[in-house]
Amino acid sequence: MNENAVIRVKRKSQYTGSLSKFKIIIDGSLAGKIKDGETSEYRVVPGRHTVYVKLSWDWTRSRILTLDLEPGQVVDLDCGNRNGFWIVLIPVLAPLIRFYSPAGKENAYMYYLFGLATALYLAASVIPSFFVYLKKGRCPQG
Repeated sequence: MNENAVIRVKRKSQYTGSLSKFKIIIDGSLAGKIKDGETSEYRVVPGRHTVYVKLSWDWTRSRILTLDLEPGQVVDLDCGNRNGFWIVLIPVLAPLIRFYSPAGKENAYMYYLFGLATALYLAASVIPSFFVYLKKGRCPQG
């Protein structure tokens, strides 16, 4: 009897990038897509496999994991976004730096700081999941 192995991928539920689907790539081919907070299982033949996740519409991807699987083995992988909730605070903090600064227009440093905060906000808006991760983890059984 030739028993398959299972790769189980659990995506952490996070605010940042929650509307984006992750593509699950196994051995260089699209195995499926996973939404925020979902868990998916992929049956594979025993042996060596490579796995990574990437955003559906973006160049951003996780590191590549190499797995050596035995017949009947189940491996649990966790994935998600590396950047946390702090990204959401940038649109709130950036205007405060510009408009409520005691330095005013005379201090160029504050303008540079505002420019940096604005650039970070725009980058976070355009690429909400700037870094994604994939690691061996423990998915809930059942």
